[in-house]
Amino acid sequence: MRYRIRRVRSWATALGAYGVLLVCAYVACFAFGQDDSGDIITKMSETTKRFRASAEQIHELRESVTESSQQLAATRVLAQNPDWSLLLAMVARNLTEEVVLDRCSLAPVDAGIHASPPAAGQAVIYQRYLLDLSGFGQSQTSVSQFVLRLEKTRLFESVRLIKTQKRNFMDGQAVSFRLECELSGRETD
Repeated sequence: MRYRIRRVRSWATALGAYGVLLVCAYVACFAFGQDDSGDIITKMSETTKRFRASAEQIHELRESVTESSQQLAATRVLAQNPDWSLLLAMVARNLTEEVVLDRCSLAPVDAGIHASPPAAGQAVIYQRYLLDLSGFGQSQTSVSQFVLRLEKTRLFESVRLIKTQKRNFMDGQAVSFRLECELSGRETD
């Protein structure tokens, strides 16, 4: 985000300086040149049009940067106060009668992005989480289909089937499973 702001400012400064130099050069040519005034006026008008087009582009880029800044601020607010009920509701929507969960846990994960610990007074905002799910499926196929449905939500960076095992469940056999679903991102403020 900061890079885009710097880039817009650099372009604005460069284009402004370029426009001023061109206008000065054309004025000097017009004042000290020979009788090519028609050609110089045409070039000046073309340069003015290009300068105005560049100014419009800068205005559009500034609006884009402002909008991106607002989206970034909203994302940070949501990351600090996430609503996990939405995540759990999405997981529940992907369950079928063939799959039942017996355990669900969610924990922040330190992804090791930063080699050194944050400085004193610096808050760590966890945006990388690990959702650990375990349960039973009627068959290996029903467990695999549940994993695929979770992957298709595109909410998780990865969905890994950690373990499956045939077990006694109620009056019959079932496949117990354990999944790890990783949600992305970690940032230090």
